[in-house]
Amino acid sequence: MIVVVMGVAGVGKTTVGKRLAAALGWEFHDADDFHPPENVAKMRAGIALTDDDRAAWLERLRSLVADVSSHMAPERGGGPAVGGLGGSVGV
Repeated sequence: MIVVVMGVAGVGKTTVGKRLAAALGWEFHDADDFHPPENVAKMRAGIALTDDDRAAWLERLRSLVADVSSHMAPERGGGPAVGGLGGSVGV
């Protein structure tokens, strides 16, 4: 199972995602950790990200979901993870 917590900035996605992951014994992945340094610099400067800026970030998140999904296969004995998209991403 993959759980993604989504919402606008500042609503508590990371807090909810971490608590849910802890309660379920799952991994937690914060989407903010997957932004390239250029995006982080723009956001810190108060500059809105463009769709082009988000492309690399979304590709990193896609790769995370694919990686976690492959480890969830029953024959591999993997388990699920949780997070939140926007402030955090979960798989």
